[in-house]
Amino acid sequence: MSCKWTQCERDARGAEGNAPTEEPPLLTVADVAKLLAVPKSTVYRLVRRRQLETVRLGRYFRFQRSAVRDCINNGRWIHD
Repeated sequence: MSCKWTQCERDARGAEGNAPTEEPPLLTVADVAKLLAVPKSTVYRLVRRRQLETVRLGRYFRFQRSAVRDCINNGRWIHD
C-alpha cells in the first residue's frame, strides 16, 4: 500500500468525508490499523520491528499522528 497521509485520513473518515471536530492527540493501535487498512497484528509487528514510533502509557502503546504520517510518507512500514 502506498497511500500518502492525506489519502489515508480521507479513507478513514468514510464516504461522507466528515472530519472529526477534534482529533485526539494520540492514536490507539486500532486507530492506526484503520488508517493503514491493516490488522492490529500488523501494527504490533511494526512496533516490534521499531518501524513505527510509539508512546508508552503503562502497558499500552499510543502513537503520535506525526509519527504515523512520517511512517506512511517515508514508506518505512512497507518493507518486511
